[in-house]
Amino acid sequence: AITYGQTLAASTLSGGSATPAGTFAFTTPSTTPKAGTPVQSVTYTPTDTADYNTASSTASVTVNPKALTVTGITANDKVYDGNTTATLNTSGATLVGTVSPDIVILNTSGAAGVFTNPDVGTGRTVLVSGLSLTGADIGNYTLTQSATTANITPAGLAVTGIQAQNKVYDGTNSATLILSNAVLAGVLSGDTVTLGTTNAVGVFADKTVGTGKLVTVSGLALLGADAANYTLTQPALTATITPANPVVTTWPTA
Repeated sequence: AITYGQTLAASTLSGGSATPAGTFAFTTPSTTPKAGTPVQSVTYTPTDTADYNTASSTASVTVNPKALTVTGITANDKVYDGNTTATLNTSGATLVGTVSPDIVILNTSGAAGVFTNPDVGTGRTVLVSGLSLTGADIGNYTLTQSATTANITPAGLAVTGIQAQNKVYDGTNSATLILSNAVLAGVLSGDTVTLGTTNAVGVFADKTVGTGKLVTVSGLALLGADAANYTLTQPALTATITPANPVVTTWPTA
């Protein structure tokens, strides 16, 4: 058997026998047959050509379709969404391996991309399907669906329900947080992600008296089997620092 695009010279003949001794060969070994099992002319040439004529017959040759590949397809990076769907860019798709002057065209209208893993990662494999061939000579070819890579970046989560307590001026910028009503927002259905508040800390922007002062929160963490697919935005709160009462140990006498 040969692959489309090869000449008959790449194939071999076996099993023939004749008298007197001689050799079998394709009559036109430079012929490039179409894919399938085309019938080709075979010539028997006796060693003693002075006393014997040549003889001709036919033999079926198996010609396998040539596999074509595709380059130039890319996939978009995406934010984690829990599924494997990938968006493809096919504008630069190029068919590789056709034999001139065959008419074979790559059809990308049905192309679809799928990540092999839905989780966050760099250089994730994206398998491409739905590519097809059109044109007069497509019977001579098969198409190998391509693959590419893209990144899946973490999805952002937010926290609601946390409050910072107002306080009386104490010379520090520490803030007390109320965490009992903390709620994690944005986790996709089916994912296991919980909010860890054990190490949560609140800090006023400065220690001075003021109303609606900024309190930044740190130390909140994501826990659970799917936590690596998310990032957490630490919340910003406000609270008030009121003036402290002085401590008078001894009042003066008039």
